[in-house]
Amino acid sequence: TDGLNYSNNGKTLVTSGGCLQTSGAKEIGATILPDGKELPDEGVVYISFLMQQPQKNLNRPFSGVLLYNGEYREQLFAGELSQVDSYGSRYAEGNIEDAYAIPSDDKPHLFVIRIDRTRLVTDVFVDPSLAGSEADAKAQKRYQNAPSFDRIQLRSGSDSGEFSVRFDEIRVGLDWQSVLPTQP
Repeated sequence: TDGLNYSNNGKTLVTSGGCLQTSGAKEIGATILPDGKELPDEGVVYISFLMQQPQKNLNRPFSGVLLYNGEYREQLFAGELSQVDSYGSRYAEGNIEDAYAIPSDDKPHLFVIRIDRTRLVTDVFVDPSLAGSEADAKAQKRYQNAPSFDRIQLRSGSDSGEFSVRFDEIRVGLDWQSVLPTQP
């Protein structure tokens, strides 16, 4: 029933209370299936979410948002990487993970994924300033492609047990402001 709160640079992300918590079993997650007509084939799509992990004492935990095309074809992952103790991402299914040198902790973090289907680039932001504009934000990673996806999944887990993580304010929009509404 308690939602996550997030503030930085004097601004607070608008939240609605309540959040989702994963079971922590790595093969089980919550899935969002956007209608194919809701997202444009061209232009920019934004996805944002808050994520808070518990303190870790497990082997190789992971948590984050995954974009899938079809049942199990991972297109993009953003969150806590299992290979290193850091937030990061990976484009398409594979073992190459891009760590951001942002050590994972038990605080809420804001992730924003900007998918530009016209220019074919994808940017991942972690904890962007809520006081600045999109032009001021610096991406942690840019991928020279735009994933095609038909589902968004929230998952977490570990090689040595369950790793339950809280997610909140999962937003999909067509501009920066729609996924990062703030209040003073």
